[in-house]
Amino acid sequence: MSMNYTVYEHDQIGDFLQDDSFILAAKNKSISIENWNRLLDLNSEKRDLMEDASLLINFLEFKPVLVPEKIIEEDFSQFQNKLRFIRRTKKFALWMSVAASVISVFFVGKYLISDHLIAPSGNNPISLLSEVNTDKTSILLNIGDGQLISIDKNRTVVEQEKDGGLSVNGGKIQIKNEDITVEDISLSVPYGRLMQLRLNDGTIIWANSGTKLSFPKKFDKKSREIYVEGEVYAEIKPDKSKPFFVKTEKIEVKVLGTSFNLNSYKDNPFSEVVLVKGKVEVKAQNKTNILSPGESLKSDKDNVSISHGVDTDAYTCWKDDVIKLNKEPLSVVLKKLARRYNADIQFEGKDISSSYDGKMVLTDSLTEVLDNLALMDPITYKVEKKSIIVSLK
Repeated sequence: MSMNYTVYEHDQIGDFLQDDSFILAAKNKSISIENWNRLLDLNSEKRDLMEDASLLINFLEFKPVLVPEKIIEEDFSQFQNKLRFIRRTKKFALWMSVAASVISVFFVGKYLISDHLIAPSGNNPISLLSEVNTDKTSILLNIGDGQLISIDKNRTVVEQEKDGGLSVNGGKIQIKNEDITVEDISLSVPYGRLMQLRLNDGTIIWANSGTKLSFPKKFDKKSREIYVEGEVYAEIKPDKSKPFFVKTEKIEVKVLGTSFNLNSYKDNPFSEVVLVKGKVEVKAQNKTNILSPGESLKSDKDNVSISHGVDTDAYTCWKDDVIKLNKEPLSVVLKKLARRYNADIQFEGKDISSSYDGKMVLTDSLTEVLDNLALMDPITYKVEKKSIIVSLK
């Protein structure tokens, strides 16, 4: 039986109806009322919304549908009030009548309804999350047997305990060792979110937006290995008897105890390692290079290059909600913002600028960041439907 430990930040009924982990929990509540009641207790302030969504999920059969581009500007509060009245009075006939009258507008018009929890597959640890889209809004944690835990909180901290169990956000969610049925635990950080992973060997890893990573329930006796797709900053706990490996599809980093940044998004044409302190061996394109602090290695499909005396803070400050620019082209800056704010940002025109310098504070809203960017260069932007179009004046 899947268990749901999620603490939701949803504030609309439709948000719950898009959440795969909630749909699974609602469908299974008749089998395990104890798990359902525990989920309600974890989200006591949202109990009414969750009960309303559960009614819809269990009384109506949902199929995935295409979402029209138009945004339905309906006031759903009246509909939710009807749901609560029906739930209190248990008038089933009235419930079906109300549901039938609004279902086509409310669900087909505004929300994509899914009737299943995504089941990761594959043998490579990273492929366990290959079917999970990073454009979702929650951090997803796969602990095996179809248990895909949704964590709806930015800057989530997942701590691996000595026995292999997991503690989320200071113990608000506890996952016992025996409930984890896979050797390699996988997680996915959606666009617009950051998280921190604390492994039980003392290593700390920050994961940037749009990152997937996999780590073992228990490290091997001779080495420590994790798999990454995306961007991480790692502070590796020294252990000469058990070297630490960070592996991606393109490169491999071997460390004994160090701090470094690794950027290896699947949609990037290159992978890059920047060493802050310590020493690392980087294997790329069948060659091994040793980096010293202040050096970076960049590998694309054709070449491997090493730079010296780099500003390491420019590569690592993302974990502190800052982007530091150093002659960055506009297209690169916009791609970073799109990933961090989970926004569709499109650039029109030729990218002729390469003089963006300074810092952008990412605790500001996206429009505030774009306004500040416009002070550096003559750009303009407009919002069209769900996209932001940026162009040079």
